[in-house]
Amino acid sequence: MTRLLATSIRRRTVGAALAVVLFAVLAPEAASAPSGLTFAQSGLVGGGFVNVVAADPNDASVVLAGGDVSGFHRSTDGGVTWTTSNTGVRAIPQLAVASILFSRATPGLVYAAVGKVATGGGLLVSSDDGRSWSLRSAAPQFSGSDNPIKALPKTHPRSTGTLLAEDAANGLLYAATFDQGVMRSDDGGRTWTALGLDGRFLRGLAFDPAHPDTLYAGAYNDGVYVTTNASTDGTFTKLAASPATPEELALIGGSLYVAGGKAGLFRSRDGGASWQPLGGSAIPTAGPSWTSIAGYRACGRDVVFAGATGGGSDAIVRSVDDGATWSPLTADATRVHTTLGGASGPRWWLGGRTAVLPGGGTYVAASIATGTGPPGGADCLDPGVLVAGRAGVWGSANAGADWYPMMQGLGVSIARDVAVDPSLPGRAYVASADWTFLYSNDSLSVVSQKTPTGVNRGVDLALDASTSPERVYLAASKPTTNGEVFSSANPSTSGWTDEGVSSVVSGGWAPLAIAEQRFGTQRVLLAAVERSGIYRKVGSTWSRVNAVAMTQAQVSRGASFAWAPGSDTVFLFDREAGVWRSNDRGKTWTRMWSVESSLPGTGYLALDPSAPGRLFVSTAGTGVWRIDGATTGSVDGGTLSPVLVGAFPTAGPLEPGPGDTLWLATSGAAGVTAALYSSADDGATWDLRSDAAYAASALFPFDIAAGRDGRVLVATNGNGVVVGTPG
Repeated sequence: MTRLLATSIRRRTVGAALAVVLFAVLAPEAASAPSGLTFAQSGLVGGGFVNVVAADPNDASVVLAGGDVSGFHRSTDGGVTWTTSNTGVRAIPQLAVASILFSRATPGLVYAAVGKVATGGGLLVSSDDGRSWSLRSAAPQFSGSDNPIKALPKTHPRSTGTLLAEDAANGLLYAATFDQGVMRSDDGGRTWTALGLDGRFLRGLAFDPAHPDTLYAGAYNDGVYVTTNASTDGTFTKLAASPATPEELALIGGSLYVAGGKAGLFRSRDGGASWQPLGGSAIPTAGPSWTSIAGYRACGRDVVFAGATGGGSDAIVRSVDDGATWSPLTADATRVHTTLGGASGPRWWLGGRTAVLPGGGTYVAASIATGTGPPGGADCLDPGVLVAGRAGVWGSANAGADWYPMMQGLGVSIARDVAVDPSLPGRAYVASADWTFLYSNDSLSVVSQKTPTGVNRGVDLALDASTSPERVYLAASKPTTNGEVFSSANPSTSGWTDEGVSSVVSGGWAPLAIAEQRFGTQRVLLAAVERSGIYRKVGSTWSRVNAVAMTQAQVSRGASFAWAPGSDTVFLFDREAGVWRSNDRGKTWTRMWSVESSLPGTGYLALDPSAPGRLFVSTAGTGVWRIDGATTGSVDGGTLSPVLVGAFPTAGPLEPGPGDTLWLATSGAAGVTAALYSSADDGATWDLRSDAAYAASALFPFDIAAGRDGRVLVATNGNGVVVGTPG
């Protein structure tokens, strides 16, 4: 591998107490040489939830999608292909996108409402058509994720949708917050005035440009409100006859349309004084919850699309006559295709799971964007429509007659761990929080799912280096009971073996890290279980070997083992209680360093393959430490001295790679860009290996896997797996 220009970092031997002070002194500068790796999204596309989708009114080929855990994706071809566009996002709650609004007054200006249950978010602004973002104000708060509030549905419908509205003529911006009421800004979102409806859970706004002082707001379980002095006092009045559970509002041709939850679809033509339920029996009100609505004027009438949660064949419906009659668009399964982007695209990896397809039992239509194609023909219909929801974005290029997954590059999923099998070129594995386990034979260009029975979240992976292919171990969690460890001789051809750790764990807790070694005929399997301890399996018997480590709640939802092949010494980073060591293959344990790293995506260990006694520790707030001679002694006892070899304040996953290369991924934060580094000299110098595409997508990394072919795979919190290919 070509040696790149590196930034030298002076080595110092320090005690743990000096860590916080030193990172400012030792922080590495970004290397100026090309990285040599080009990053792109893997084939693990779609599968996660996309809350909202919006098309640029000045250029319909530009589309933005906002996920519940993935932040922003941007398309310049009407949604066929996407790139992650999270440059400037600086906190995990900002990845929960509740609303996106393109400005009609200023081309290239985009507003976004982000946050989780009214915390950690605010108003993000992009001045470059969604390529990058900055936090403009934390005053209005939103929720683009599930809600742990009894007054609201826990999952869907969520408080997402048309929560932002612009009075372009008067330079005003309105926001329907999660529970702070409606707010108004007259300076582009920098400062805000509260208008009313505080304490209500708001679901949508509708602004009437023909009457710029009129603004409608929908409140969950509380009907539709209106103000006719929005630019001044902004006093709201409840529309007495309005639908009780408005989930989305849309003004089309002067008529106000409402997706009214389980009550159905509604329209008012007189400013909300009276309301008409729409569709009769064509809009079922027993079962589906109508969650999204959008449309446009065509040949003198309203064309309206509506979407539902639990709608089945009525998941997406359309009316071309002002809402009088409706037709289901997902009732014919032969018109719901599974090739990405269109008929000639590759097959989507989730295409065989009919439940997540439009018309399937678990499909959710959360947001609808029309106007993505030029109107044409005698009926004046705009052929382009995109629908965001469960499992990604779906699109139609013929006004809803045929549907395709529009997900190339849309990495909207949580990948907890990634691993490569060095004995099989191209073989890679992913532990997924959304889809449990996936494997690939071409470095994740194409992925396949292979899920053990009874679990729904993949957590950690381990490989048995004594076999070829290497036996795969998977730590996974179950919906309501203890998690489990499984193994498979070859997931592409073999089934899973239940290793049975749940039989000895009580309390419903899951393994967060696993490790395995073979010593002759003896196999030793280790599991670090949250709030329970360290467990060890030899032969067919599990035993708890440490009742102190891992017994606290693991805020970061992870732990890290490091175990050199053939070594009797194994290390564990319990991020709440420090670094532990066992010199007898996991049978007994000693705490060697009481260091904590409880932030998500931090707290990792790695060993130098050529010197198994050389331990690297990555900690939040300080960086990467090296401990030589780590097989004996302790930091706490003063016989070991950590050396800070990389002062990275957002240090995350560590991973040894081929050629004695050590890899490090850092998270994004205020003033810090997410990056990937490598060191070929035990941390003396570090080379920057990431590019702009990496920085925009791998903001919060969970794991790294480096293959012998030079590819580097990085599992992320929200954007699947990004793959770096050598130039």
